[in-house]
Amino acid sequence: MELKLAYQDIPLSAVTSEANSEEDDHPHHNLIYGSSSLFWRRGADGTQSTITFDLGSGNTRAVEYAIFRGANLLIAEADNEVDLSIRGSTDNFSVSDVSVLSTTNITDSDLTGPHNEDIILTGSLSTAYRYWRIQIDSTTSFQHLLRKCFFGQFFDFDSNADVRYPYQANYDKLGMGFTSDAGTQFRSYSGKRRRQYRFNWNGMSDSVREDFEEKVLKYAAFMPIFLYEDAQNHAPLNAFELVYGWVNGTFESGEWEDLNSLSLDFVEDLAS
Repeated sequence: MELKLAYQDIPLSAVTSEANSEEDDHPHHNLIYGSSSLFWRRGADGTQSTITFDLGSGNTRAVEYAIFRGANLLIAEADNEVDLSIRGSTDNFSVSDVSVLSTTNITDSDLTGPHNEDIILTGSLSTAYRYWRIQIDSTTSFQHLLRKCFFGQFFDFDSNADVRYPYQANYDKLGMGFTSDAGTQFRSYSGKRRRQYRFNWNGMSDSVREDFEEKVLKYAAFMPIFLYEDAQNHAPLNAFELVYGWVNGTFESGEWEDLNSLSLDFVEDLAS
């Protein structure tokens, strides 16, 4: 079992962020925040789009995954002509420009995720950089757009947990409405599922628990958490399935540090 929680604190830590092109009604912030109904789109046709984050003096992060949601929309405009990359820099890309995760000439066969619209890139933990960039390059000029783009580090329960106490997963296929702690509204519609995961803390150190609280739960009210399983060995998740969810009721009552287990409810936020 290889369940990983993909969290992202880079945009929340960023002092500044900017796009080289965007529509007023569809700004680049939509790539990070809000439900799947929000998206970013270029202000005009072009062959390269960049969204750059400056984490501020003394702040650096490393990256091991990138998730491009809505990549099917790029393919629909220019099949086999679009490249995607996450890039790092030490000097705001004036000279230093390192491709950390990338893929070229994306096609429908590269898509995965709940609605088969995502590109998921994973790799070894990168060097830590102050400046990060989402970049889209296309052979032909058109109005690039994406629903979301997340990049960061995994929190891997399997690497820390006692193998005698694996996580348990359940899901409910009933449609339901949901409001995140940050006030984001999600309408109820057919097919939306509520998933519950129960993790056992047995064998985990206090530092691991603190790491989870600092890196994952701290941002759960503002941005969704992705659950990603890269091995097909634990129902009901399938191999390479990606769950995009907002945490609803982060933990059980009481001091969570003193609990033997942690229960998370996720509400899927899939584009209609």
